[in-house]
Amino acid sequence: MSNSLSRSRRWRLGIHPRSSTPGRVRRQRLLVFLLVALTGAAGSWGILRAVQGASQAEVRLEFEQMASQIAAELQTSFDLSLEHLRSIPPFFAAADEVSREDFRKFVTPALERHPSLYVSSIMPRVLDSQRAAFEETARAEGFDGYTIRSVDADGNTVALAKHADFFPIYYTERLVPAVLGIDLGSHPVQAEYVERACATTKPVVTPPLSLIEDPDDVLSIIAFIAIRFANTPAEDPCDGVAVVILHIRPLVENALGSERLDTLQLVLTDLDAEGNRELVHKNFPGDVDSIQRTGWPMAERDVQFADQTWTLAVAPAAGSQFAPATPPYWILGVGGLLSLLTAYSLSATIAIEGLRKQVDQALQLGQYQLGEKIGEGGMGEVYRAHHALLTRPTAIKLLKTQQSSPVSLARFEREVQLSSQLTHPNTIQIYDYGRTDSGVFYYAMEYLDGVNLADLIKSDGPLPPGRVVPILLQVCGSLGEAHDAGLIHRDIKPANIMITCRGGVPDLAKVLDFGLAKEAQAENAPTVTAADAIAGTPLYFSPEATHGANDLDQRSDIYSLGVVAYEMLAGRPPFEGDSAVDICLKHAATPAPCLSTVAPQPTPAELVAIIMQCLEKCPTARPQSVHELSERLEEVGATLNGWTRDDARRWWSQRSTSIDDDAETKVFEPPPAG
Repeated sequence: MSNSLSRSRRWRLGIHPRSSTPGRVRRQRLLVFLLVALTGAAGSWGILRAVQGASQAEVRLEFEQMASQIAAELQTSFDLSLEHLRSIPPFFAAADEVSREDFRKFVTPALERHPSLYVSSIMPRVLDSQRAAFEETARAEGFDGYTIRSVDADGNTVALAKHADFFPIYYTERLVPAVLGIDLGSHPVQAEYVERACATTKPVVTPPLSLIEDPDDVLSIIAFIAIRFANTPAEDPCDGVAVVILHIRPLVENALGSERLDTLQLVLTDLDAEGNRELVHKNFPGDVDSIQRTGWPMAERDVQFADQTWTLAVAPAAGSQFAPATPPYWILGVGGLLSLLTAYSLSATIAIEGLRKQVDQALQLGQYQLGEKIGEGGMGEVYRAHHALLTRPTAIKLLKTQQSSPVSLARFEREVQLSSQLTHPNTIQIYDYGRTDSGVFYYAMEYLDGVNLADLIKSDGPLPPGRVVPILLQVCGSLGEAHDAGLIHRDIKPANIMITCRGGVPDLAKVLDFGLAKEAQAENAPTVTAADAIAGTPLYFSPEATHGANDLDQRSDIYSLGVVAYEMLAGRPPFEGDSAVDICLKHAATPAPCLSTVAPQPTPAELVAIIMQCLEKCPTARPQSVHELSERLEEVGATLNGWTRDDARRWWSQRSTSIDDDAETKVFEPPPAG
């Protein structure tokens, strides 16, 4: 790293307020002071009622918002709890035969990862003509006396007579051996769900029930899904059914956390239960109806568990911030004083806000004069600026003061350190970085007048292949330098690729945001993201990234770049869904639709083949480096027509005119700040 990027370099943060209109501010302060003072003195009782009503309305609104957030988090937990079950059919469909040991290796990580997952089992479909041979095979595997049995209405196991087909428990993890051979296809209760599961591709779940081994306050769900081997036609009956048993209480506790549950009362009830609404779960002693209390907020939300609909009722517990507060009767005795204090506070706030606006308008950072804010994220803010001597347009990124925890500062500093090591002309350039005397961390980078790929696709639609290939080659060049240095970007997406016109070169690509980059070979690198967090954007995840893998390599970036290329040519990404979980599952197990069938314009078969190979689920089936990918793209690019350098110049010339007429089309997308 050059001396200009040394940590020891510090710029001084100087604030120079500009002149304003103090007379107007003074008049505003005086008017507010008089109005509030007179209103308070004349109607302290009105203030009391207004404060009390506003407080209650605000509390109820905040509580309603919190209830919606809790329902969303619980819904996500329910969806993720079925992740393992949904992954079993693709596992079986990928093979002609799955052994017991194969199944054990597949399900063990899920059992360890999900505390709510109690049992995972497989029930093959056995025809009556295959019964004897199947039982003999099971006994040969060491399960002495294995026979296909049934459970009668009293819960006793009995011999099972001749039947068209059977669904006996065969492969199972965390289930006592005594249940092996029990045919759920003839079970007086579960047979209905087995039959429904075999007739569809979606999970089918039972209503909440209590297992013999469950504590009294724990209910479980049994979920089924059909499985088929690779050579089984879709119209044929299923080859078996996968079964999981899920505990409901761990699902709720893991989703919401013990600290939040201590401040809330929750009740889950099953709307589909026959007769009265059946209790699924509650976290407090006493009667369920005690959740409704006069004067206390209470909210209800519907949540889905596969094909079941449950109602979630949420109310604050005693001592919660949402519990009813005592009306502020003291206002009646000190109405006059309160009105004076309020008037003074409001007038002071107006003065402070005026000063703050003046400071924001005239923020000076060393040799850089900061202008308008052009971007903001969870951790930082980006301002347009220019150097006092060089008059060079610059973007300055500042870490938010209130977010300056050791973890966020480490990530912010790591972002600029990684980015500053890269010098490729297609990677955004970092000019300098440092920390002010007051501890504000910042860095200066080049300012880009252009448009990111996401906005370009949104405004222009699918791009011609002759324009796409040169852009991809430039991105490959940027990533090639990073990969050679041992860095994986991990967040390649259209919003992180800027297209600009520089030095008379149109369609110059710039790769942004190496803030999620990771040193692929650094085994002892410090961790600066939250535990178990998945970094990146689900629409562009590689299959291995959807599993939260920490050992991603350059082939993960190649997959994400393949998704970007697909979207550039088709106008949409290969996978879309209603939730991040849905999209991740598609990346992990669903083949991408062939680009030639969705692209609205003719696309060379060689280019389609390259992009579809980048989207292979297995990393070894993709191009193994961006250098290999670049060579293949160059071969295709040499044969393309339909987008020339003159076409690009005309496009940018027209865009420059629209930029002058419409400021909103002048786009700068800085690296996301958190």
